[in-house]
Amino acid sequence: MHGAYPPGAGYPHPHHPHMTPSGPYGGPPPYGYPGVMNITPGLVGSGGADELSHSHRSTSRAKSPSEPSSSPTSLTGSGTKRKAGPKAWTKEEDAKLLSIVQSMRMPMKWSIVAQNLPDRTGKQCRERYVNHLNPRLKVTDWSPVEDATIFYFYNISGSHWAKMSRGIPGRTDNGIKNRFHNLRRQLEREDEHRLRLSTADNFPEEIRLDRIRDFPNKLQGKANELWDMKKGIGVLAAQSILGGSISRNSSRFGPFRKAKDGDICVRCGLLMPSLHTGTEVCTKSGWCQSCTRIPPHICSNLLRECLNLRREQNPKLRDAIESWDEHNSCEVQEAETEA
Repeated sequence: MHGAYPPGAGYPHPHHPHMTPSGPYGGPPPYGYPGVMNITPGLVGSGGADELSHSHRSTSRAKSPSEPSSSPTSLTGSGTKRKAGPKAWTKEEDAKLLSIVQSMRMPMKWSIVAQNLPDRTGKQCRERYVNHLNPRLKVTDWSPVEDATIFYFYNISGSHWAKMSRGIPGRTDNGIKNRFHNLRRQLEREDEHRLRLSTADNFPEEIRLDRIRDFPNKLQGKANELWDMKKGIGVLAAQSILGGSISRNSSRFGPFRKAKDGDICVRCGLLMPSLHTGTEVCTKSGWCQSCTRIPPHICSNLLRECLNLRREQNPKLRDAIESWDEHNSCEVQEAETEA
């Protein structure tokens, strides 16, 4: 079960230039081991031992570990060489990179930026700035609106993290990807726990059990492939009335105010107040009371399907509402029969 409503128009985000062809350790790897010359028959000329000694000294000098190398390597247990990992960024490098980026005009040429930073490539400079130094990056906790937006975008187009970052200000594509997978694992555990405790049949007074159906394929998105929606949607609808899941997320919403006629929930898109949305709206997120109690992985058509299961809790109003539903249903059936 996935999703939610996106928080409006996209926001600017640093672009991702092409990877430069050379890395910080570019160039061919050295041949053989440092200080050891590989000799083949007939290689030694008329100079004999002197020539061999001279060649050996030259080779040793070229491979001296005390000198800087364009391709740092280390020996493995088997005697083969492997390339060393990237060097950690220093405060001085960060300050210099930030200064260079702020002084350059767009579009950014990361290969030019790297020319001012020894042993750094354009790709490294771009990733360091985009993921760590960009002043527009958020370092705060993820909000419910951001979480819901991730699943909304995933439901539409799948795992296009870079595209998502344009609609979630201050978040990088890598950060969004990590957040998605962490949330998915967490929500899967919650779904399993929820279904072990109860099923939709346990809530006949809270939801319309007769409205639970196989969700039409034409209304499904990519998020629907991740969970068994039919099993859990009824329990979620009941909890949106009882507030069973609000305790863990209560600090992430509020304050609430009474919904006015004509208010629209920015997550489900339904008019407030109503049976589906409840009577209050969160002033922080713009979500109706019901949406604040439904996990972020329920989105779009599935979210409205979930809200459609809710029953009025006032017995008199409930009987009136459902009697009208039955009356309208009979009229539709009669019209179809006559046609």
